[in-house]
Amino acid sequence: FVEPGWGAMGPITSMLARVAPQLRGLRELAFTTSPRGETGTALLPSQIGELAPVCRAIPKLEVLEVAGGEFSTLRDIHVPSLKRLVLEGPRRVTLQVVGRLDLPSLEELEVYDGGWEAADIEELLGRSWPLRSLLLETPDRRELARLARLVPTSRLFERVRVFELRGAPLDQPTIDALLLHAPRLRQLEHFGIEPTSGIRRLADVLGHILVARRRR
Repeated sequence: FVEPGWGAMGPITSMLARVAPQLRGLRELAFTTSPRGETGTALLPSQIGELAPVCRAIPKLEVLEVAGGEFSTLRDIHVPSLKRLVLEGPRRVTLQVVGRLDLPSLEELEVYDGGWEAADIEELLGRSWPLRSLLLETPDRRELARLARLVPTSRLFERVRVFELRGAPLDQPTIDALLLHAPRLRQLEHFGIEPTSGIRRLADVLGHILVARRRR
C-alpha cells in the first residue's frame, strides 16, 4: 500500500525482488494505493517495474493484483500456482500480454478499465486455463459487443461459471449477441452486467443467473 504521489514504483519493486526469497511462503501480493475493502481507489504511478523477478522468487503465489501501472511489466512472468489475477489501471490493458502468460492454475481473471484493440483478445480466448470466474470491463460499447460475440464460444470460457461484462450499459448488438449464446450462458451460476434498458429480454431467457450491477 503506497500513497498517491510517491512516484515511480520501480525501485520498490526491485527491492521487493531482492527480499522476496525471504517471503517464499507468501500467497497474495497486491500493488494498490487503497487498502482492500476501501472505495475510491487512487491508481499507482505508471512505472511499476519488472514483476517477473518478484514472481519467480515467490513460487507459492496464488493471488496477484495490480492496480494502475504499465502492464508490459507482466511480460515473462511465470507463476504456476497463481489462481487469481486482477488488473486495473489508467493505461490500456493489453490482453495480448495476459494471453501469453504461463498461468496453468488460473481460476479467476479480472481486467478493469480495458481499452484494448481488436487483436488483443484473440490469444487470450484460446487459452485452456481452468478458469472459473471471468470479469472484463471496457467503456467501449463496440468492444462489449465483440466480447459478447467471442467470449462464450472460446476455449477460455469452457469451464467458466461466473461471468461479468462491465463498463457500459449494453446496447442492442451486445444483447443480440448474448441471446445468440443463451444456451451456454444458462450454464453459468452468475452473469453480471451493467443496468440496461434491454435487461427484460435477457432476464426472460437467462432467468435468475442474470444480475444487473447497481449504479454507484
